[in-house]
Amino acid sequence: MKIDASGILINCHFFSKEEIEFDIDPKDVTEQSDLDALCEFMRMVGKVVGKPTILTPENFQDKPIILFNPETNELNFVENFGW
Repeated sequence: MKIDASGILINCHFFSKEEIEFDIDPKDVTEQSDLDALCEFMRMVGKVVGKPTILTPENFQDKPIILFNPETNELNFVENFGW
């Protein structure tokens, strides 16, 4: 499944019942409005499924960049995400 979030193409993968994976091309995020759209998508997904949403680099699930917690409605950017 592919989703257009204000010009950012988000690809959706269903690898297991417990986890939905989305991927984007970081080159699509070039302006603040792109980042805002990505964060709004993360908030929406987190609220709908009632689970945290986490943005990580590809193949680095343990290195979050952006985290959304639907219980607290907080979106956090990780300053030093381990690189």
